[in-house]
Amino acid sequence: MRLEGSKPIFVVDSPPKDYNNDGKITEDEMPLPIETTYKNPPDSMLMGFVKPSVDDKPIKDEMCWTMSGYAPIINSKENPVGLMGVDMSVSQIKKISKGKKSMSYIINNSSFFE
Repeated sequence: MRLEGSKPIFVVDSPPKDYNNDGKITEDEMPLPIETTYKNPPDSMLMGFVKPSVDDKPIKDEMCWTMSGYAPIINSKENPVGLMGVDMSVSQIKKISKGKKSMSYIINNSSFFE
């Protein structure tokens, strides 16, 4: 993404994906067109243009409920010029965490990270 004033603009998006596994790519499974303005960006996204940031709660956007992480893209002069965002749908998070300890618990209590 790039920032125009205070508006994040998509410059690339993920490829189409058959999220409901029905064998067809429907309109709601298509990526947003390049140059689409992200409407009502969360503060965490805007902060991601300056420093790494994450959503503190699920966000509903044009596609679905997600939680995202963001990091600035910087140029050779160390100036932020864009944003890299990684999204995970709430349904994916529920599938991954179902019957397992939460990721934060694992990280906070793992000797691997000491």
